[in-house]
Amino acid sequence: MQHIVTEDIGGRLRSAREHRGMSLRDVATRTKLTIPVVRAIERNDFTALPGGMFRKAYVRTLAVEVGLNPNDIAADYCAWFEPPVESLSGPSRETTREEQWLNQLAPSPRRFLVTLVAVAVLATAWLLLDGALRTASVDNDALNRPAAVATPPLAPTAAANNRPGQAAITTATAAQATHVPLRIELAAAGWCWVAADTDGKRSMYRLVEPGERLVLEAHRVISLRIGDAGAMTLSINDGPRRSAGGDGEVVELTLTPDNVEAMRDSAVETASAD
Repeated sequence: MQHIVTEDIGGRLRSAREHRGMSLRDVATRTKLTIPVVRAIERNDFTALPGGMFRKAYVRTLAVEVGLNPNDIAADYCAWFEPPVESLSGPSRETTREEQWLNQLAPSPRRFLVTLVAVAVLATAWLLLDGALRTASVDNDALNRPAAVATPPLAPTAAANNRPGQAAITTATAAQATHVPLRIELAAAGWCWVAADTDGKRSMYRLVEPGERLVLEAHRVISLRIGDAGAMTLSINDGPRRSAGGDGEVVELTLTPDNVEAMRDSAVETASAD
């Protein structure tokens, strides 16, 4: 049967939800989206949601839960609400891979293995890129001591001992922390989108998997956006670790030398509230 494109994305999702006898709260609980987010999607009020990849990801997640084809729903959403915008520089190679991965993702057992391989490839590529960016940002003295990154530390930290698989990465990063005034440590308890810029350069734009730990460092500014704050904890400049926000919330944080002391113990700005 030929697929008919229609702009009433929200109406189709609402009808499918009601046909299954599910309330707004039922869907919100099962998808970890907030009720205001689900309601906005069913009204086609996408301007009330965070921009970029988050909107399409929310639509796909909701389509899966109410029994609709996520690929068809996402394609219709892009056709009516996300017209292509020509960029002067074009999308980066990393962003293009993320787009392709999301567009091809479907809740099919036949794609389960492909999804696992894609996640592993992206995680490996990110670790290599992250190491290269950190090496380029340190001063000449740090560049002359590559063994600090290549070999395990003599005195692993307590956090590294608790996560043996990441001990070398965590401690090697800590060894360079004295060279930068800004540092954010992230720990993911569930799947979560993270976008980050450090000193004006895109350093992260990807899906973070449960159990993953990340470190962002910069000299002048760190701009951070977390897609599901309830799935992430953070620590600023070795301050107390705390939750980034509530389940389903999208939060933003801008860290500079002027506000880092105050931000160590303060809450992050909420981009979308319950």
